[in-house]
Amino acid sequence: MKAKKISLVILTILVAGLVGAEAEEGPASSSEQAWIAPEQVTPARLKAVFEKKRWTVKEEKNGLAVGDSLDRVVMVQIYPDKELICLAMWFKFQRSALNYQKLRFINEINREVVFTRAQIDEDGDLRFDYWLRYDQGLSEEQLLSAFNYFLDSSIAALRLKDTRDLIK
Repeated sequence: MKAKKISLVILTILVAGLVGAEAEEGPASSSEQAWIAPEQVTPARLKAVFEKKRWTVKEEKNGLAVGDSLDRVVMVQIYPDKELICLAMWFKFQRSALNYQKLRFINEINREVVFTRAQIDEDGDLRFDYWLRYDQGLSEEQLLSAFNYFLDSSIAALRLKDTRDLIK
């Protein structure tokens, strides 16, 4: 019985030592990630992050147009006063799409697809967006992961939910 208690104490000390050592060093992946402090969230910094991953980036007056080889483009807009990054995509509705069909379509997306928000913009186009906080900073990996998931979920929402061919 005494040997079991000693083994348990030794195991507890070893585990505590390993956890303590990891806490001092932090997880290996976070020390390897490039961190973007809030004051470093600028169009130039974000452009460099996307270009490093071989995305096409074009600077426009209202943000960065980030595209891929399939001609899908996401606007990346920085709102420094709110410490938010907005990821947005637009799609045109068919001329034949009726307003009630558009609203039903958008409501269905918003009800079933959590990572992206759908709305009709002031021009009558379908807009998907996602807002990413950076008030504490963020890693490049976090930015790219949110970007990829937003792009994939928006495209998937169109493919799965546009059963009446409302989008051009």
